[in-house]
Amino acid sequence: MPPTGSSIYDPLEVDANYYLDHLEEEDNFYHRARNLPETISDVLFSEETPQIIEQILNRYTLREQECIEVTRLIKATLIGDLSPTELTSEIMPTTGLDPEAGRQLGQEIIEKLLAPVLEELGTHALTTNTPTTPPSNPNNVINLRDQNR
Repeated sequence: MPPTGSSIYDPLEVDANYYLDHLEEEDNFYHRARNLPETISDVLFSEETPQIIEQILNRYTLREQECIEVTRLIKATLIGDLSPTELTSEIMPTTGLDPEAGRQLGQEIIEKLLAPVLEELGTHALTTNTPTTPPSNPNNVINLRDQNR
């Protein structure tokens, strides 16, 4: 069952029904959300965030499911799964908006919601999405002669 009403604009509530059957994913999300830098966390948990998202999305002719998907993209951006640039590029295929309208919607989200944390979002997305590489042998040499000694 999809979310309804104002919860479709709330990054915290947009997946509430899904989380009812996926408790581990919900725990993972809230764990990540609690470990965000304070400024990003303030945007994610702000009571004003759903209102801002609703005001922005109401300017475009989006169906309810498209609003849900854009809210999910915003949520993914705030927790570091998407960079702000990726958010903008994902809007068009998610909503079916023409390229110019998709770009405008992305810019409006960035300007009206994400601007105060834009620099931190870029840094956070980089640290969140950077794969950790296992330690390596810098010389990449194994001395097999020493095995028998």
